[in-house]
Amino acid sequence: MAVTATNETDALYPGGPAGVIPMKVQNTNASSVLVSGVTVSVTGTSAGSACSASDFVVTQPSFGVTGNPSVTFPATLTPGETIYAGISTSGTGAGVALATTAPTSCQNVTVNLAEKAT
Repeated sequence: MAVTATNETDALYPGGPAGVIPMKVQNTNASSVLVSGVTVSVTGTSAGSACSASDFVVTQPSFGVTGNPSVTFPATLTPGETIYAGISTSGTGAGVALATTAPTSCQNVTVNLAEKAT
C-alpha cells in the first residue's frame, strides 16, 4: 500500500488558512486490502528545532474513490485501485496550517509529513 502527497501546498502564514495537500492511497498489493482510515502528521521541517511540528495544525483528509466519490471507511481496495483526496469531487486533502503562535523561522521552510493508511 502506498500513501503519498501528490503536490505542494500554497504558501502558509501564521493564523492563515490551511493549505490543502492532495494525496492518494494506492493498493500496490496483488490482493484486495481493507483500508479503515488515513492519517497525516507533521514530522518536522527543514528549519529543525527553530520551526517544529508543534508549530503546525493538521486537518485529517477525507477520501473518495475514483468513480465512486461517496466511499467511506472501511473501504476494500482491489489490486491497483486508488483513492484520491483533494482531487475527487468529494475528497479534501489533508490541511496543514501554521499556528498563530508560529515563529518567523517557519517562513519558507519545507514541511515533512508522514502519511499512514490503516
